[in-house]
Amino acid sequence: MDKFYSFYGYNINDSIEYRVTTGSITNIRNGRSHALNNTSRRLLEYLLSETSSHGWISDDDIAINIFEKNGLRYSSSALWRIMNALRLSFNHIGGDVDFIKRHNRHGYYVDNKRYKLLLVKA
Repeated sequence: MDKFYSFYGYNINDSIEYRVTTGSITNIRNGRSHALNNTSRRLLEYLLSETSSHGWISDDDIAINIFEKNGLRYSSSALWRIMNALRLSFNHIGGDVDFIKRHNRHGYYVDNKRYKLLLVKA
């Protein structure tokens, strides 16, 4: 009998669970949970999915894929605000976004040893 799996989300730093269907982050150690806003959610998903294949993601790639494709206006301060909102969301549940690093002031990378895909049987 074949087993089928569905993509559920990510385990980050062995303590945070990100669920793609709800856009929520949950600290699995203390039970605190927080729903991300749409732009923070898109940015987190983009960084986690694209960093593994590209190494790092440029600000230009983020401008196109997170802002422009969603009808938002890009600026470096807008990107900073979204990264800060993401950081605050993680802090709110007792987590940290230390797995996301700034790359030479021109982009971001995610330490791929700090997160894992979560799959569930379908």
